[in-house]
Amino acid sequence: MKRLILLICAMLCATTLSAQNISIKGTVTSADDAEPLAGVTVMVKGTFSGVSTDIDGKYQITLPAGGGILTFQYIG
Repeated sequence: MKRLILLICAMLCATTLSAQNISIKGTVTSADDAEPLAGVTVMVKGTFSGVSTDIDGKYQITLPAGGGILTFQYIG
């Protein structure tokens, strides 16, 4: 009985760990002069999940556990 309970606990822990999201943060800068770019839209490709960079060009976004591709859009 103890082994069965231990096995169930181990399976629950493994499931919980594999379902965790990944937090990505960074800074978007201009290729011309390396100045930070405010208002850049950062999105996870194929989803509606996205954020905008702040005045210092910084962003933080959460990706699903399997990962994803980030897309960047800047109008201006």
